[in-house]
Amino acid sequence: MSNETKRDVFEDLVEELANAYIALDGEGIGHELTNEEKQAYLKDYDAALPDDLPVIPKAVGEWIKECKHRNVTLADTLCMEMRPENIRNWMAFKDGDI
Repeated sequence: MSNETKRDVFEDLVEELANAYIALDGEGIGHELTNEEKQAYLKDYDAALPDDLPVIPKAVGEWIKECKHRNVTLADTLCMEMRPENIRNWMAFKDGDI
């Protein structure tokens, strides 16, 4: 799996098109994209991650991995008594207030 986002794929395509149609004295140089090249961009775009994925703090991700590794249930993972303080604070954060 790639960490490439849909925006990355789009920017690659724009760069390819810009390079293909550089004007020199009014004459375009380069080549049009072949059907195979178009299909490759579409395939990359389909496989790319959405641009608006939610971001969680690294500590929260590590807490989730640790709980998964220890086979802790979701209920226990979310249990306030079991959570580290920084995780409790993050989960309590709402609308700019803790």
